Amino acid sequence: TGVAPTFQTAAGGGKVLQVQVGTSTATSTQVIATTTYTDIAGMTATITPATGSKILCIWNIDSNRGAGEAWGTKLLRDVTSVWESVDTWSHMAQGTGSTRIRESFTHYDTPTGANGATAFTYKIQCGTYSSASEGFNEDGNKTQLVLIEIGA
Repeated sequence: TGVAPTFQTAAGGGKVLQVQVGTSTATSTQVIATTTYTDIAGMTATITPATGSKILCIWNIDSNRGAGEAWGTKLLRDVTSVWESVDTWSHMAQGTGSTRIRESFTHYDTPTGANGATAFTYKIQCGTYSSASEGFNEDGNKTQLVLIEIGA
């Protein structure tokens, strides 16, 4: 007769515990023409992580800009900036004419005070270089923010 195998209990850390997604709600192009970081419509997501968990934040920005125009992006947890482009000219169009581009960003965040009961709201903002007019989410192209809780 055979003997059933025995297995060790899986390690507790590193597991995906939950995923939350925020998708832009803009129904038309959102124009930003300021160096001040401005909310991208609908680019928020809320998560309630367990004690010790970390949050993998992944987002993309869809923009249409002319030659030499540029923008920067910022990720906030509640009101705290947790990641920011070096400046508002970090993502610049090269060449001539209009350029549509989708760029992706990631940040591995450690939210202070995570306890399984406290919710954190993350949001995305953009600002433009020299207050140039930049179009975001043009023609229904949506930006998205994904929050992935990784267990301790």
